Amino acid sequence: MQAFDDPVVRARLKFVLSVVDGDISVSEAADQNRISRSAVREYVRRFEKSGAEGLRNRPRGRYRPTPTDIEEEVLRLKRERRSRSCRKIRDLLKAQKKVKVHRQTVHRILRKHGEHRRELKQLKPDHDFEYPEPNDCWQIDIMDGIVVKGLGLVYLHSTLDDHSRYSTGSDWFTGKGSANVLSMLKDGFEVNGLPKRIIADRGTEFKDSLGRGITQYERVLARLGIDAIYASVGNAKTKGKLERFHRFVQEDFLQEHEFKSLDDLRRKWKVWLRWYNTEHEHEGLDGASPGERYARVRKRSSPFPLEDVFATIVERKVRMNATVKFKKNVYPVDPKYMRERVELRVLNGVVRIYHGATLLGTFESRIDYRERMLRRIQFRSVKRDGTVRFAGKQFRLGLRLAGRRVEVMRKGKEVHVYFPKNKEKVFKLRRRYRRRR
Repeated sequence: MQAFDDPVVRARLKFVLSVVDGDISVSEAADQNRISRSAVREYVRRFEKSGAEGLRNRPRGRYRPTPTDIEEEVLRLKRERRSRSCRKIRDLLKAQKKVKVHRQTVHRILRKHGEHRRELKQLKPDHDFEYPEPNDCWQIDIMDGIVVKGLGLVYLHSTLDDHSRYSTGSDWFTGKGSANVLSMLKDGFEVNGLPKRIIADRGTEFKDSLGRGITQYERVLARLGIDAIYASVGNAKTKGKLERFHRFVQEDFLQEHEFKSLDDLRRKWKVWLRWYNTEHEHEGLDGASPGERYARVRKRSSPFPLEDVFATIVERKVRMNATVKFKKNVYPVDPKYMRERVELRVLNGVVRIYHGATLLGTFESRIDYRERMLRRIQFRSVKRDGTVRFAGKQFRLGLRLAGRRVEVMRKGKEVHVYFPKNKEKVFKLRRRYRRRR
């Protein structure tokens, strides 16, 4: 290899040529490349003496090339058994040929001929492990996004019983997220009871990098007494049964159907999943169906309502305007609980407010209750003199509206008037009308 092909030489040439031409000083070159000034002077001296060849890295110590017969013996020992390490080849040379070489020398020879990779032979055969009883352990995972014609990217969230391969919960979503995982888990617990443990990978839906017990998934399992187990990084065999199930879904379900919408996908999925659980002759179960094995399950029910277990629970203090605030929305509370602390249980967009064991109200997070409380809507008939009375005050609308029925609404500090049928706004009323005497 020529000197200019060496990346080390090219890097040194950049600053050596600048120093030689006088563009930068020795000190500036040293600061820019984070080396000492004496090193810069040494590279300049070597360049002026030998050109680019002088900038090559020099071998440390006295270089003694390895004899050809030793190289051939190293390669023979490696090719004879590809699982041998450099240390093992070194020891064999010493024992058989009475030749002492360093382990690094063996590695250099193997790398030179492209023989440095080890190929370990698997001596211990793989045996599929399974828990002895149904609901002893579930596996949970999210299948990588599948592009479905007419739908785009969809994700299958599923749980599988380790003993029976029975699908204990499964649903399709258009995205990943802990909310989808919890929704699928809740449905599975309601139908099939609680498992003793659940194996998951280290995705953010299941585990936080900051530690255990942080995600909502972990908190839910802890409340129900379920052990959360996590697979080792890069070890797909831990959830091998669920991985095979997902592959079977792609081969037997997705390639055999066409879908018009997400609802159509879910409808056909329920039919296919019922067939898989009750009729599919599973090779791993000696031809039995997963449902046959799962039929002897002993269901363990939750000691608490699942709506409360899966809900996000926060505490708030009722403000003096008889409201509580949560995520930029306000919810009305009975005025007698002002200054009291209440508990908000939020699940699937529904907010339930409790004071102790007393339910104070149920609300939907998508509704802006602030606007509802600020608006006071009443119906009025415009009098003959073109006025309406609202909130103890009289407002003039005009004689042309005399006898018309209007909707009067307070919004903040303004009063708006609408025609009830088409909600057409008449105008805003800011000033009270005073009758002349």
